[in-house]
Amino acid sequence: MRLLFIILFLLNFAFNLVAQSKLIYTWEAEFTEEEKEKVQIWLGITYKAVQAKIGAYPFDV
Repeated sequence: MRLLFIILFLLNFAFNLVAQSKLIYTWEAEFTEEEKEKVQIWLGITYKAVQAKIGAYPFDV
């Protein structure tokens, strides 16, 4: 039960990061919704980590 709570918490955290990011996604190939979701989560986490460590990008992302 504790593991399920931790997993749900982490998923919620990841989805919130993606929702709050200001990234613009342009899909140039066919991706399933699951693939798009995975990429958006990964990029959202990476984007926030870079902003936290280095600061805002000096260009549009």
